[in-house]
Amino acid sequence: MADALNQSKLVKIFLGGVGINAIKKQEALDFAKEVLNAANHKTVFVVTPNPEIIVEALRNPEFFNVLNNADLSLADGIGLNIVCKIFGHYNIERITGIDFVEQMLKFYKDRTLNVFLVGGEGNTAQLAAQKLKKRFALHNFRGATFGPDILHDGTFKQDYDRKEIIKELAYFFADIIVVGFGAPKQELWIKKNMSYFPSAKMMIGVGGALDVWAGSKIRAPGFIRALGFEWLWRLMTEPRRVKRIFNALIIFPVSLLRHGNKHT
Repeated sequence: MADALNQSKLVKIFLGGVGINAIKKQEALDFAKEVLNAANHKTVFVVTPNPEIIVEALRNPEFFNVLNNADLSLADGIGLNIVCKIFGHYNIERITGIDFVEQMLKFYKDRTLNVFLVGGEGNTAQLAAQKLKKRFALHNFRGATFGPDILHDGTFKQDYDRKEIIKELAYFFADIIVVGFGAPKQELWIKKNMSYFPSAKMMIGVGGALDVWAGSKIRAPGFIRALGFEWLWRLMTEPRRVKRIFNALIIFPVSLLRHGNKHT
């Protein structure tokens, strides 16, 4: 595991001060496999910044620090790839949170892997878990829903909910905990609570992926994603996202001009 992790940390691109690991998709997946196969481990925290997440981080110092202290930061968003290439960084590939998780589940199909989904509204997490369990033939797959009661700083509105979900997750001995509260809630929640789940080898925030897995939202077709127009699909199917799209298309490049970029 150390080799893959060290490789991913050799070069880090900073966009507006937010670090993105210079890593290709296959390297990221190889790293995930090593993490999940390791006998001795610490919980690996994976984040998937996109342009709107970077904009939010520049407004939220706590979120900014959480992103920069994650173990693996994957570029999620065609905008990040374009910017990286403009600055001469061609070795970064776009890796969305939903694709990253699905590829891990695909690799562990028919194997023992404890997966727990947290987030969404109503029975979204449970329904997503049922469909993913069937799709990837995973035997130990569960879901829980506490998304609506999460505050912007990643804390639960009611302490009872916090205690219940910590108790359930700890009892389940999850290898992977997938959190869908949306950014920045999910990243802040993971950072504040990951110490309660020593069995977890990996924790990752996936935003609205649970809705896609549950079938309540339809993801853009593959050819649209390949062309880099998934953001346009989201705008057409969810007009309320117009502010988020504006942040990604307008505020993000302006923020980069103000804060600059560098690599280490």
